[in-house]
Amino acid sequence: MKKTLLIGILLFTFTLISAQEKVILTFPENENWEILSESNNNEMFFQEYILAGEDGENWSKLVNITSFGSRDRAVDTLMNIMFLQVLKTAPESKLTFIDKKESSWILFTIESPGYIDDENYSESQLWYISIREKYIHICFIAVKKDKISKKIIKRWTPIFKSAEYQSEGE
Repeated sequence: MKKTLLIGILLFTFTLISAQEKVILTFPENENWEILSESNNNEMFFQEYILAGEDGENWSKLVNITSFGSRDRAVDTLMNIMFLQVLKTAPESKLTFIDKKESSWILFTIESPGYIDDENYSESQLWYISIREKYIHICFIAVKKDKISKKIIKRWTPIFKSAEYQSEGE
């Protein structure tokens, strides 16, 4: 799973502080999502979701939620860091900015028609990155296609924008 490696690499890019806040998404009611993997420690909260009946290798859509504490970063900078990381393994990738609220959140896609280690593998994501006080929250939905559909963008944009935040202990 290429996106899991990407998140791991990105965590070393940031100066971490204790993660005590996480994102809560409201998934579409007509889709049966289940947790594929999760981790929650003092540095990071991480969850991956897939549709029921699929597995870590054979999924059609995957949602990733990662939250961690970090020093100040601009949302534009974070978008560019994500894209530069993807380019290392998928040099033909395309970044498309969609929307942002200054200093608060950004929405964009990264479409990757092939990877260096597997030219036949395509994966594209709709990304939502939000910054709150001391925390960075990264969410994306991935599909195994070279382009992300307008339907997914239209469906998931309001889900990401209406994300709720939960502090540890709530």
